Amino acid sequence: MPEARSWAGLLTTPTPTPAAARPRPHRRRWWTLPLLAGFLLSSVATIVLLLPVLTSGDLPSPTGGLLIFVEADGGIPAPRVAVSAELRETGWPGISILELTLDFEERIPGLRWYLITSGQYQPPPGVPVHAHCVYVAEMASDGTVRCPADEYAGAANVRYRAGGLGAAQDGKVFAVTDYDGYHDTSSALVEGVVSREAPVAMFGDLTVFLPVGTPETTTAGSQTFGALAPIAGYNIGDYGVNEELRALDAGEDEQTSFLAEKTSGRLIEPVAVSSIRLELREELGFSEVTSARPPVASTDRLVWQNLEVRRKGVNYVLHDPLAANSQLTATFLAGLTGSMALTFAGLLLGPFLRRRAGLAEL
Repeated sequence: MPEARSWAGLLTTPTPTPAAARPRPHRRRWWTLPLLAGFLLSSVATIVLLLPVLTSGDLPSPTGGLLIFVEADGGIPAPRVAVSAELRETGWPGISILELTLDFEERIPGLRWYLITSGQYQPPPGVPVHAHCVYVAEMASDGTVRCPADEYAGAANVRYRAGGLGAAQDGKVFAVTDYDGYHDTSSALVEGVVSREAPVAMFGDLTVFLPVGTPETTTAGSQTFGALAPIAGYNIGDYGVNEELRALDAGEDEQTSFLAEKTSGRLIEPVAVSSIRLELREELGFSEVTSARPPVASTDRLVWQNLEVRRKGVNYVLHDPLAANSQLTATFLAGLTGSMALTFAGLLLGPFLRRRAGLAEL
């Protein structure tokens, strides 16, 4: 007999599986990888192009300076001197030569002179011995440097040694801490006498080579900022002193001068500068001087002929038109790469934002 079938089973409708419970096929989103790579590359390119345009360092702010003195003599006024200083780089890394020439209105053979350098003009560590002299140099056992042949340049008995500026009070020498163009913690001394014989004409009355650190500059875009400390500075106000160093040199009369060389205890006085010329020998190429304080003699050379150099030194700004053109090109390219980065970002974020918008509508 045929098997009986249940009408209830035939009439029963199967229960559908909810859509949420059905497994979705896994979609590989490999298409996002090229977009992500494009976004990263264009972003990095934009930063690299804009970095030289947007960054800038600290403006140079040199300390110290170069002070010029002669031995004090109460009966003879300080000599009047025309000062010429030329700063140029050497073949030694980080070392420049400051060629200082003094022309006296009345040349006094045997006159003892002192150059006190500090801050920017202090000899840097590791200076070769031969950088100190116009001619041959000698290193003494005590570490001082002598220039025995520089008398041909008008400077006899030249000696580099430790020293600095002091103040004479009550028969004693005190350390000077506040004097225009002087940095008390980084000073050195050059001393000598005006040669008895007339120097070679090319050196003026007296020429000295001073090794100094190459001045630092700051470049921002197409502009280069530089500064030099005072040359032949002088103090017009009060000066500060602190600790007692030593007694005055024997035979010195402190009524003659209120300043002394702090190591030897000898009284000194600043020269009377009648004129000054300062030149920073630098290949400007296509650059030109856009601003300077005090003003330069011409826009294509870093030359100052102004007594204000003695007070606060000099500041200058160079403009390089080729660098300016490169800067404009870099800015234009950065705009293109930045636009590409935004486009890639939009393509990456578009599906996500649309999905979020759809969920928000539900």
